[in-house]
Amino acid sequence: MKYYIIAGEASGDLYGANLIKALRSQDPEAQFRFWGGDAMKREAGEPVRHIRDLAIMGFVEVVMHLRTVLGNIRFCKRDIQDWKPDAVIGIDYPGFNLKIEKWAHEHGFKAIHYISPQLWAWKKGRLKGMRQYLDLLCYILPFEQDFYAKNSLPQATYVGHPLIEVINQKRSDSHSSRNRFITHHSSRNRFITHHSSRNRFITHHSSRNRFITHHSSLITK
Repeated sequence: MKYYIIAGEASGDLYGANLIKALRSQDPEAQFRFWGGDAMKREAGEPVRHIRDLAIMGFVEVVMHLRTVLGNIRFCKRDIQDWKPDAVIGIDYPGFNLKIEKWAHEHGFKAIHYISPQLWAWKKGRLKGMRQYLDLLCYILPFEQDFYAKNSLPQATYVGHPLIEVINQKRSDSHSSRNRFITHHSSRNRFITHHSSRNRFITHHSSRNRFITHHSSLITK
């Protein structure tokens, strides 16, 4: 399948890199085209747009760069239309991604938003539109389940916080390096190697991207 992924911030780039790895593990023939940063670049090559060119903060700065913002939106729509992905996945960055996802739905593309905006805190009015044009909305905070249940958004699904996966991945890398040192220098290397492999297997599978574990069947239909 072909996945068009849009991350506009550093955190989205980090989560996007893990998402690409997880999607590829479920779909070895996956193709990716993306907006992101260096973390995603390491997983899937050159980005269409780099996050350093997208970082616009605050109302005044948005107004000052309005022509650039609108130009990016137009370009993104054309790029999706030309590439024809099976799914468009926006990671957070709601001011941009929700516009693209709405357009994607209207043009026959599967629209997915990963990491819900905090609608319970502000801009609750977005719910009506999101209910109509999103095929899947992934939220990361457990208490949001009640909010989405009360507001009738059946395509909203809890997937856990992606930062937990990042932490587990760093911990796994640290353990792996330590165990390689021990394996090399210890006379008990076979015992340690066995348990090191077992722990890597457990860490890998317990921290596997829940977005894919629970919802890959929806994305790949």
